[in-house]
Amino acid sequence: MRFRSSSRPIRILLIGEVVGYAAAIVAYVWFALPSAGGQVQWFHVTFFALVAAFPICANLLHGDRPADSGLRLDNLRASVRQVAPVTLVFAMAVAAVGLAAGGFHWSSWKRLGELAGLYLLWGLAQQYLLQAFALRRLCQAALPPPLAI
Repeated sequence: MRFRSSSRPIRILLIGEVVGYAAAIVAYVWFALPSAGGQVQWFHVTFFALVAAFPICANLLHGDRPADSGLRLDNLRASVRQVAPVTLVFAMAVAAVGLAAGGFHWSSWKRLGELAGLYLLWGLAQQYLLQAFALRRLCQAALPPPLAI
């Protein structure tokens, strides 16, 4: 983190970025998606593109480097060593519960690949939005860590 702002107007602006972005996501999910009626229209694509582009543009305007946002590879090996065993245990537990409850239905290797790719992208998007954008801005606004989190 390169700075923590003490200026009240800047703090309000930083918090406003996060609150405004959250409001845009809520508006998209509650109003734009249901109005689609199963058909994608230019409005939905435009709204989604703006919602997707805003945090990236905000990070660029603030001068955040990729490493500031956690986008780096130097810690990947250490992270995988810590996270992989726990993730594997929980994945096996979820699969076991699914099998035991009869809710696990095999579809195809192709579908497994599609879902794995989709969940990988969704997980990366969530981490970027929550860590690199929202948490970063709230910490820069000098909110106490428990409140920022």
